[in-house]
Order: sequence, then structure tokens, then C-alpha cells
Amino acid sequence: MLIVAVFTLIIARYLSTKNGEVLVRGPFGIVHGSAMSCEGREVHAFRGVPFAEPPLGELRFRDPRVSTAPLDPDTIYDGTRPPAACIQLSDMVDRNAVSSSPCIWTGVRSGDMAEGDAPSWYRGREDCLSLSIWKPPGDCQSSGQRAVIFVVHGHFFQRSHVKNEGRCLAALGDVVVVAPRYRLGVMGFLNAPPEAPGNVGLADLVLAMNWTKTYVQYFCGDATNIVALGHNSGASAVGYLLHNQPIFNVTRAILINETPFTRYFDNTISASSNVATVAKRLRCVSNATMQRVLHCIRNASAVEVLESGVPGHIPVFFPSYNHPLMSFAPYDRGNLSRAVLMLPKNVSADDADDILRSDVLHACPVRFYGKFLSRGFNRISSFVLPRETLLRTEAAGKEAQRQGRDDDLERALGTFLSDHPPGSDDGDRARLSRALVVIWSSFAKAGRLPAVNNASWPRVTGYSFPVVSVTAKALTLLNDSHRDERCQFLEPRLLL
Repeated sequence: MLIVAVFTLIIARYLSTKNGEVLVRGPFGIVHGSAMSCEGREVHAFRGVPFAEPPLGELRFRDPRVSTAPLDPDTIYDGTRPPAACIQLSDMVDRNAVSSSPCIWTGVRSGDMAEGDAPSWYRGREDCLSLSIWKPPGDCQSSGQRAVIFVVHGHFFQRSHVKNEGRCLAALGDVVVVAPRYRLGVMGFLNAPPEAPGNVGLADLVLAMNWTKTYVQYFCGDATNIVALGHNSGASAVGYLLHNQPIFNVTRAILINETPFTRYFDNTISASSNVATVAKRLRCVSNATMQRVLHCIRNASAVEVLESGVPGHIPVFFPSYNHPLMSFAPYDRGNLSRAVLMLPKNVSADDADDILRSDVLHACPVRFYGKFLSRGFNRISSFVLPRETLLRTEAAGKEAQRQGRDDDLERALGTFLSDHPPGSDDGDRARLSRALVVIWSSFAKAGRLPAVNNASWPRVTGYSFPVVSVTAKALTLLNDSHRDERCQFLEPRLLL
């Protein structure tokens, strides 16, 4: 019987690979994936693997739940197509053109809708709790287990990145890449405990990490060697969870552009008024009990709830500090111990034009967090990436900045690199992306960083914040002492 089972699996993998498709079998079932390549190197992708029950109906606004159905090793999942994003406002829409009426769409009231069913200013679906996995080819017995990079996307906790994929990072870095979907905006951060505990988007990430630690071995990943990589608000999310080691239990991380010290609008003190605003826009009875109000909101369509969650077209639903995952603001908590972090940030060539905004929103919070952690004997390293000069015209400014933020993740993951082997004239952008893949994968595999000017990569201390400039051509130590002085002035004013 064992011989027949093994023979069947080998034949299935052979037939699937001929058609560009592959299989992985585990106690969770059989995942039907696809073979793809990056710069001539093959990689296997398994996309849209569910890690929780769909958060629909009464499960809307609640912590994610592991499926209560018994695991069936014969269940087949189609992992050959990109998964739907969690429902969100579209990146491309001018939200000022969207009607302020709460009844903007009267589609099915279930959250289980196809991505194309929503209006054009939205994308995604409510049934979205899945993760995608990319791994180098080969069976685990012969190729061994590889380091795992757990990639968390984010734009302001409201949107995800459409190109959040780990094809090239897995292929060129020889690592396993896991990218979870998690709830955003009002769906992920409506805060009305106990019926809606708040921070369920962060709880989604915790459950996705637990799934990864349990099952990544079947994708040739080493569950004892996982590095979290967060981008923009995804970096803030990873940072929040790093302060809850018993739950998240990751000791190495890469935070790009943000840290837990990045400031977002309050959703703790203003939680009740934010819920009341949504209820009013959905015409739920405002003087009813919170349980009845939430029942009314849960019965509204996902699109109606999402539009009601941005009153005046300004997002108000963000992580809050009255949840077990975040009992206090991160800068009010004790030091994080035994962590190794990389804290990159990006600058443009004309950063001096808006230097104060850059310091307040990005540069100084990164420095505060790095020095804060270094006092707890954590190993902290920092570097900066170049950013192309942004257009400063009024018409193009916001779009150029958004594209710049998108470009950060695309370069970090190499999503734009070709399927074919690189040429001799592929440009600095591609060379920089390959250099970043080497840095990430080396950090993930052994916690090591390359040398800078023939010396060890400098570490952040409580008294100094050395920054390494990473370009397509070299690693150099950046003279950034002028920013130290400005950040010292801003520190007591930003960390209130």
C-alpha cells in the first residue's frame, strides 16, 4: 500500500510539472500549485491557501478562527491563481468622487462576493484569509529545509500591495517566502469589545504565523528559522507583534519605512465614536445596545461597511491599544529582548525639500525605535535605499509618492525582474533588487550581513545610529549626523 501511494504521488507530480503545475501534500490537504521562474531559476508557487475560516456573517469583526472541520488530507486546494485581496478601497480611485451616501451599492449582503462584483472603486473580497507560498523546486528530503521569510504588506492599514509576491525572493535567495492576507480598515480594526474585540487584522497575522510554523515544513521551510519582513504599515504591524513574543515568537525582523513608533490616528479613545459613525451611515439604530448595533452592521454588505468606515473620505480605523495583542502603545512597554532587527528606510534625492515631514513621519521614528530596542541588548542595524526624484507638481505629487512607496516593495522583493536570465544592460534598479535579495536571504539564513568598507556592518546603540547606504554599486556608511540633531529635538515632542 505504501509503495502504491508513493508511486501515485510521484506520477501526479510528474504529470503536473509537465503542465507547469506542482503538488504539495500535508495534513491540511493537497495544494495544487504552479511552476514559474525568475531570471531563469525555477520556483514553485502555492497561492491562496486558507489559514482560517472565512470571516463572514457573525464572524465579521471577530478574531480569526481555525476551521473546526477535521483536517482531510485528501482535500484539494487550487493554488495556481493569485488570491483575492481583502476588501479595500482601490489604489487608483479618486475617493472625493465617491458618493458620501451609505447606500452606494446594493449587491449581495453576504461578504462572499467575487472580486469583480464590487464597484470599481473597491477591490477584493471579505473571504480573504489566505496565504501564498513560494519555494525553490525539489522535494524536502533531498533539498533540505530552508529559511522562511514571512512578508507582511501594508498601506496605512487600509490597502494591500497588488504586487506582494515572493517569486524572485524565493528563487534568487533560495528561501521559502510566505505572504499572508489580513483584514484591513474597518474590517480589521473596528473596536467594540467584546463583540468586536479590535485589532482582528493583527490577530489574522498571528494565526497566519501559527499556520506557517505548523505546516511550512511541508513546503521545505524551517519552522525554527522564520524572519518577518514588513513594509510600510506592515512593518508597524510586525513591530507591534514583536512586543508580544509569547504570541508571535519571532526574533528576527526587517522593517521597511515604518516601525511601531510611526504615528497613526487614534482608534482607542475614539473607538466608540468611530463605531457610532459607521452605525449612523448604515442607518442602524444609534440608541440600541452595542450588540444590536453590531448585528445591524454585520448584516450590511461588505462594500457598504467599508465605505461607511471612511467618513469624509478619511480613514479612522487603525490598531488600538486595548487589546491583548497591544495592551499599551509600543513605546510605553518594556524593552523587547533577544531580537535582531534591520531598520531600512528610503529617501529621495530631493528629500531636503520636505525634510521636516520626512523626519517627523519616517526618519526620526525609525531612529527612536532602533535606539529604544538597542538598550535591551538587541542587535539593530539600519540602512537607507535611494529613491528616484519624485515629481513635485501639484497634479502628480501624490501619485508619484504612492508609486515611490510601491516601488520600495517591488525592489525589495524583485517583483519586476524578468522570468529570463539577466542581461548585461538591465540597469541599476535590477542590480539593486538583486543586492537586496542577497541581504535579506543572508540575514534570514544565518543572521549575517555583508561587510561595509571592509568592516562589519555597524550596529545601532543607545548613543549612535549608523546608517548604511545601499545602492546598486556599493555599500557605504552614510554621514547622517545632521539628522541626529533634529531627531533629538523632536523626540520629546513625538513620543508623548
